[in-house]
Amino acid sequence: MWRLTIAILLIVTIESWSQGFNEKTVEFGLDYEFTTVEYGGGISFVDFDRDGLDDLTFATDSTSTVRFHRNTGSGFEELSPLIIDISEVKQVLWIDYNNDGELDLYLTSAGQNKLYKNAGDLNLEEITSTSGLDEPVLISYAATWLDYDQDGLLDLVTTYRTEDEQGAVLLYRNQGNDRFENLTNKAGLSGKGNSILAMTSLDYDNDGWTDLFLAQDWEQGNQLLRNNGDGTFTDVSQVTNTDQKMNSMTATIGDYNMDGWMDIYVTNTMDGNLLLRNNAGENFSDVTEEMGVNIRNLTFGSSFFDADNDGDLDLQVVGFRTNFMYENRGPDLQFLRVDDIWGFVSDRDFNNGLALGDHNGDGYLDLVRNSISRAGFISSSHTFWENNFDSNNYLLVDLEGTASNKDAVGSKLSLYINGDRMIRRIAAGESFGSQHSLTQSFGLGENTTADSLVVLWPNGNKSVVTDISANQRLHLVELNIGCKDPLACNFNPGVTSDNGSCRYPTQYMDCTGCLKDADQDGVCDELEVLGCTDPDACNFSLDHTEEDGSCWYLALASINGNATPQPLQLESYRYEGEESSHYNWQITNGSIVLGQGSNDIQVLWHEANNGSLTVRETSEDNCVSAPVTLNIEITPLALGNSPLAAINIYPNPASGTINLGMAATFHKVAEAHLFTVTGRIALSQKVTTGLNQFDIGSLVPGQYILRLITSEEVHNWKVLIR
Repeated sequence: MWRLTIAILLIVTIESWSQGFNEKTVEFGLDYEFTTVEYGGGISFVDFDRDGLDDLTFATDSTSTVRFHRNTGSGFEELSPLIIDISEVKQVLWIDYNNDGELDLYLTSAGQNKLYKNAGDLNLEEITSTSGLDEPVLISYAATWLDYDQDGLLDLVTTYRTEDEQGAVLLYRNQGNDRFENLTNKAGLSGKGNSILAMTSLDYDNDGWTDLFLAQDWEQGNQLLRNNGDGTFTDVSQVTNTDQKMNSMTATIGDYNMDGWMDIYVTNTMDGNLLLRNNAGENFSDVTEEMGVNIRNLTFGSSFFDADNDGDLDLQVVGFRTNFMYENRGPDLQFLRVDDIWGFVSDRDFNNGLALGDHNGDGYLDLVRNSISRAGFISSSHTFWENNFDSNNYLLVDLEGTASNKDAVGSKLSLYINGDRMIRRIAAGESFGSQHSLTQSFGLGENTTADSLVVLWPNGNKSVVTDISANQRLHLVELNIGCKDPLACNFNPGVTSDNGSCRYPTQYMDCTGCLKDADQDGVCDELEVLGCTDPDACNFSLDHTEEDGSCWYLALASINGNATPQPLQLESYRYEGEESSHYNWQITNGSIVLGQGSNDIQVLWHEANNGSLTVRETSEDNCVSAPVTLNIEITPLALGNSPLAAINIYPNPASGTINLGMAATFHKVAEAHLFTVTGRIALSQKVTTGLNQFDIGSLVPGQYILRLITSEEVHNWKVLIR
């Protein structure tokens, strides 16, 4: 189904360009702004009145209250304010924390976060202080709700970010009866999160427990926190390669390559975004350049979703005056940028929040964005983009939990068609300050049926539906089974049948974590294992939980080579380590041509910009060194139409053919190469005096570098192919 020939793929892609998105902002009454001195806020695209139509809720600045837009079926009508809150709201989340069928409201804010209980008919009553949520008065950009202990009640994880970049993560366990208990310390989360702008949940290792990913600004290092299933979390950022230090603005989760494991995309500033491919739950690989999604711009909200319903996840990224839409062309192909082709030509606002929902129930996901304005800097308004694709089939799925939480937050849905697997998950908190529709959407392509749908509910129950017809909306209710023993940690009084999932206190732990945990690391004092806990050390072990000062390391050397090369110039670099070791090199703004694995490599650098080389040495006994980096400053090429009177390049711009004429006075043996701007050789040939022609008819239009090489010198020209 997914492995198409290139010819068929091109036909499908070209046909899809006639469809796309249409802006409906003014028509829907959403053309207002979020005025702020820093970052704006997000949107919720959740059906807050439970009528089956996705509604809109906008975070707002300090000049107005939160704004609520009810979906009428043909558009949106703005409701009178449901609450009075004139703080600068950052995130809006609708959740059913008490499983009564009514959606409650939680707000993060530049003032104080607040919880509103829905008493029915959208009558919202603030219960923050009486519920035990001892929220500090600090700016909070991100929160998420999840059932971390699988007791059927949604718990809250919220974050704070102070001006000195020293923030915090707080975990509140839902005790029922409108009460929450702060279990941050017992869960091993103390000291986590210094500068969080976004947070989301996922099950990265497919063990059935919901984990947390924290996207941190100011190069504080992103954090992946593994749910241990015993009430505690472990920071696995370093061992999974998710701890990149960047100016992270947000993160989105999705299985873009359909291998059954959730991948992570993180937005950034000009240093470049990050796509992390999940390697079967062991670790993550940076495949940003490989997949063609390395955006070097100030970007915020992002989301994986199947825009054209062809069965794979596309990628939307929004930010400062430039927004990006990428089409997924298959698991082994680069994403293709299609924002202008798919209708986003006029989309040049400063967008922060991004949410997805299906406003008209046609099975295609629409986009809405929260845009910010700053006095004297930029003025922009929110935008709504209606999805007008219509050539593929779809399946919509709503889940209703019984033993699990009412909206099945934390569920994973797997749809199987002809051996392929599409995964969706239900989360409460995604992108920058936003929340997607709780209804899950699958694109089926031309398929009229799906083989099966497997739902893994938050408490471990499983449901299977087979032989599913396309173009319908399923409503699945969880079998009411779970733990019935009142003495168990995960006792659920609402279940009617016991499924053997009960968990009980142990010698050193109660139901909420360790009885004794002096260092608050989530490992009970009696279970601490002394040893080396630094992943960069030779004697590091995951079994070690308490540092004892025994770490030892490989001696570090330096990388020798030219730190100021020209672009498209082949350079040699050497790391002065042991000859018998293995070397893993990573590069930015360049390509390793030869030598990966050895301590000698050759590099072809890309266009003038900053770059870097980083290497880790692995010795014969599998000891891995700390990373060593050489920063690179790539100097500009000497470019021009004709630096030598004896040489002429024409026409420029060109199409079909480029001519290289060399006068008889140029008595040198030469060869010419046509490079792409990323350093790939597109054409090569020997050249002589007289007229030499390059056939460029098959090349992709764009900018190239024509390089003429003799035994004595090198000359470069910048050429444009139309």
